[in-house]
Amino acid sequence: MTFSGGRLPNSDRVRAALLQDHWTLTVEAATGEPTPDFSSVFSIFDGEQREMLVVGQQGTDLFARYRTHAAKMGLRSPSIVLPGAFALPRGEPIRISMSFDRGVISLTTVASTKTVSREVSVTPSWGVSLLLPFDAPIGPLARLWCGLWTAALLFPTGYWTGRRIGTFKAVAFGGLLLFLGMGLTPLLFQLPPARLEEWTAGAAGLVTGWWLGRAGRR
Repeated sequence: MTFSGGRLPNSDRVRAALLQDHWTLTVEAATGEPTPDFSSVFSIFDGEQREMLVVGQQGTDLFARYRTHAAKMGLRSPSIVLPGAFALPRGEPIRISMSFDRGVISLTTVASTKTVSREVSVTPSWGVSLLLPFDAPIGPLARLWCGLWTAALLFPTGYWTGRRIGTFKAVAFGGLLLFLGMGLTPLLFQLPPARLEEWTAGAAGLVTGWWLGRAGRR
């Protein structure tokens, strides 16, 4: 899909396209001065003025955010940042592309002097961005804080198993929990498989909690 400014003349077709597993959005614009606050470059709202998709600028960074089913439950919509995409001279033509392919999101900006691109996969650890009380874009350090969140989420379960049940049952329960969260969830929702570091972070949270729980029983 390629759009110019103004009201969409074919909103029904656009809505249907964005609900598919594969789509690409292309925006052509011209750069301005760096913005201290978030400024929309292109956005789509539905008939009830709910944000469906927005591509914008903050400073010299590109931000993209799109509405997911989680928004219906009052949770945040995930956003992605492409650092330095707008670090260009004023008035420079720029082409912005955002594509979605079964849970893999790609952002690319093309200008006469440089091309910036980034690809991220929607995985279970993204859940932290839906629950935070502030907007936390998926940026270069996303893997680190998503791993920490996954470990912290499973820590209480590990602690409880260490305090209450035997070692064999704790291992079986922890393994089943990891399989359901990291293995089965992506299959059910047709998302990319969880990365190795996500499995490792989840296991680390469980093992650390279990160890502290066992130590507390002595």
